[in-house]
Amino acid sequence: MKVALVHDYLREYGGAERVLEVLHEIFPGAPVFTAYYNPEALGENNKRFKGWDITPSWFQKFPFANRLLSPFRIFGPMMFESFDLSEYDLVISSSSATHLAKAVITKPETLHLSYIHTPPRFLYGYVTSFNYKKHWWTRIGGEIINHFMRIYDFEVSQRPDILIANSENVAKRISKFYRRDSVVIYPPVDLSKIKDQRSKIKDNYFLVLSRLVRGKGVDIVVEACGKLGLSLKVAGTGPELERLKNLATSYQLPF
Repeated sequence: MKVALVHDYLREYGGAERVLEVLHEIFPGAPVFTAYYNPEALGENNKRFKGWDITPSWFQKFPFANRLLSPFRIFGPMMFESFDLSEYDLVISSSSATHLAKAVITKPETLHLSYIHTPPRFLYGYVTSFNYKKHWWTRIGGEIINHFMRIYDFEVSQRPDILIANSENVAKRISKFYRRDSVVIYPPVDLSKIKDQRSKIKDNYFLVLSRLVRGKGVDIVVEACGKLGLSLKVAGTGPELERLKNLATSYQLPF
């Protein structure tokens, strides 16, 4: 059986990339098709993908591709539709908030499983890592583009044979926006390591482990714990780090 993996893009290392790693462990010989691959941006995490068979889309050769990846998501479907997956028996796509990996085209006899981390947040009113509404001209243009992208997002969400949600919450979003049932398979976590550490923990606190970007909503957790006087630890890095530190300080929370 020939297997192919499809992933949004590879230029940062987060939860979606950890899922991709596990999928590659299951199918080590499977090639990975992605919209864009930037080893330098991955830093030391690039070694995790060393030796993989990675095929980027035509966007890889586009001038200033790394800077244009966000606005060029309107061409995301075209990037993934350009891949020829006709020789594969099983295709597993990993689709999240930015691109449309589930848009790949497969043969009728090919089984396409799509692991949905979330329907694209920017299309359905959820907080994202960017703010296209800060200027009136970007707000108007963004809303017009998003209208047509929502239509297309719904259409391509009907292509996979089976949709897999990473949580019950995402399953509800899939049902609401795509009008499809999904199977919930939680992201892989090594519970044995957590259980081994539980006996060593003496303090009680809430923990957030995340990339520190606006779309993750870490500021909401900081505000909630600050107002309720609850202990909180935040682990992660990202562009929101300094703002979250200042927010925690205003509530006298250690950060």
